[in-house]
Amino acid sequence: MLKTNYVIIGGIKFYLDEQDSLRLSTRGYYEPAVLEIIKRELKEGDVLVEIGAHLGYYTLILSKLVGPAGKIYAFEPDPNNFTLLKKNLEVNQIKNVVLERKAVSNRNGKMLFYPGKERSTHGSLIKGEYACGNPIEVDGLRLDDYPFKEKINLIKMDIEGEEFRALEGMRSLILKTKPLKMISEFSPAFLKEQGINPKNFITELEKVGFHLQIINEEKTTLEAFNADEFLTGYIPKLKVAYNLLCEKIDKA
Repeated sequence: MLKTNYVIIGGIKFYLDEQDSLRLSTRGYYEPAVLEIIKRELKEGDVLVEIGAHLGYYTLILSKLVGPAGKIYAFEPDPNNFTLLKKNLEVNQIKNVVLERKAVSNRNGKMLFYPGKERSTHGSLIKGEYACGNPIEVDGLRLDDYPFKEKINLIKMDIEGEEFRALEGMRSLILKTKPLKMISEFSPAFLKEQGINPKNFITELEKVGFHLQIINEEKTTLEAFNADEFLTGYIPKLKVAYNLLCEKIDKA
């Protein structure tokens, strides 16, 4: 049975699952630098696509930022997470979010999803060290095939190493959208667990026109990103995840 608790952050009521409630309730925040930078990049009326919405921490906060004229498309395949995500939107009477219980990837159709063992954020389409719960059948989706009605301003993606395949499935969407910004988790360890060379992910981001910067979580700053230097200093066994700001500028 899904056990829940809740916290109130910035006037927003968040129902949480048992695995993550202590972490958020004691800190009162999650990835503050990422949130602050997204707030700088988004404005009222903008459209955000959130890939891996989890329980709605970013979804709820950013729905207030984009306002009634804006919209958020939130994708979350884990059924327990999705139940709480939907509940959080309903409790806070948020109307500008479109929910989709789908796994964003490079193909459409049924696929297996492995829930996280210790945290509800660790679910993945590939069984791994952290994603090792009993598999659940979910619907997979290429974003290139999704009927978005508005121009997208920003994409946020955090899907435990599945980012490369999700990128493959939205290549056309990215190529035709300018300007566009994306914040993506970058964990070489998780990518390797998925059978992906981390450098290939960076190469694909650059091929579709993104300029990359890395988010410094301690300083809340954007810093130049050099993939070769970064990967040389990366320690795989620590499984640390970082976040990249990827930006396409309309030069026309």
